[in-house]
Amino acid sequence: MSGVLVYIEIFNGEMTPVSQEALGAGRRLAGELGSDLTAVVLGHQVGTAASAAFDLGAGRGGGG
Repeated sequence: MSGVLVYIEIFNGEMTPVSQEALGAGRRLAGELGSDLTAVVLGHQVGTAASAAFDLGAGRGGGG
């Protein structure tokens, strides 16, 4: 199994800007590789950040 994994940093329940950039880079890489993009969001009250990660392409296959 292969894919691209991006760790999502959150602050006050929101995804940080650097994590948004990392997801964008991860989405492009996953597209080039034809693989999946997975986001890891850890912590307390991460629902907003997790939803934003999906909106930015996490959980989608290679075409994004």
